[in-house]
Amino acid sequence: MSFTKMALIPLAMLLMPALGAEGDKTLPLLKAKQALDNIRFISKDGKYTYYQKRSGDLQLATNYSNHTVLEGEKFSEYLIASSPARKKLLVSRDSSFHSQMSHHKLRDFFLMDFGARKAEQIGSGQNPKLHQNDSFISYYLPKQKTIEVKKLNAGSKKPIAIRLLNPLNEYFMPEVFMPTPNDIIYSDINEGGHQAFLMVSTLEKKPNTVFKSAYPGSKLEACLDGDNLYVGEFERGVAKGGSKILKIALYNNPGFQKSEILYQSQQSDLGNMICSGSKIYFIKTLSHDKELNLKETEVASLDLKSQKVEILSSLKRVSQLLEMDETILCPFEGEYHIVKGSLNLTNDEIKRGKEQ
Repeated sequence: MSFTKMALIPLAMLLMPALGAEGDKTLPLLKAKQALDNIRFISKDGKYTYYQKRSGDLQLATNYSNHTVLEGEKFSEYLIASSPARKKLLVSRDSSFHSQMSHHKLRDFFLMDFGARKAEQIGSGQNPKLHQNDSFISYYLPKQKTIEVKKLNAGSKKPIAIRLLNPLNEYFMPEVFMPTPNDIIYSDINEGGHQAFLMVSTLEKKPNTVFKSAYPGSKLEACLDGDNLYVGEFERGVAKGGSKILKIALYNNPGFQKSEILYQSQQSDLGNMICSGSKIYFIKTLSHDKELNLKETEVASLDLKSQKVEILSSLKRVSQLLEMDETILCPFEGEYHIVKGSLNLTNDEIKRGKEQ
């Protein structure tokens, strides 16, 4: 099995979009009455806050009261995921976070209604994700190198299983998207070390390559927006092809031959793409001292309409971005900087402000 795909690159698109104007790049800080390290999810309206305790319990704080959502072993570690549909919350629990370090370790999954006080176990695996208006779940089984996609409330019906090729990287974690209930997009690695996104129909079972990385070892990321897939390719080592973000139509695009480059840079950006509204947020490399192998990296946004890139931070060494119910945060040196949204939990409420 191999990946083959070439993108058509208009000459005008080879020019990197101009950066936004200079100004105040100080991002506000997320503040809370309890330790931020324990918080696992905050709704964008501030109504629901889920946090974990050293006892191993997962708690919900809402309307000035606390409720135990799940009980677990001492020092259990929780993660909570949501989707734009905001109908369900997906909880994963690692009961041996401090004692078992295997990359192949499975986490237990629990499902609950958005803002609910109780969760029901539905399976185990890695990297769970909600799809299609919160009616499907996908997860990864690393020992089998298999992605499973299951329709929720489907009873005992067997999940759809997609076996990865990936003969090279046992630490690889595939991304999964569902543009329709019958189409699944996933990432994989071929024998040459090239990553690719492939789309498979649950009816035909034959995957087609949507996009393949230009260089072995490059990192691919993506966001799904309707019938379009936004793909980021970020070269990891000494820059050969730099970085780029493309828009690929998933339908009425035979062989996925047509794509549009929205952003391109000779620098090797870190990526970590998050699509929100009409923008893509990512970590951009501003400079790279190759002798010392030191990069100056900041949070940036790419406007999908104007293709304007704006630098949003002045932290010098940004390495992470995360999204929590449409709020985008940048963890940095023990603090959480707010990239999009306005959160203040010191008085048990959250006030929404203008997009940063």
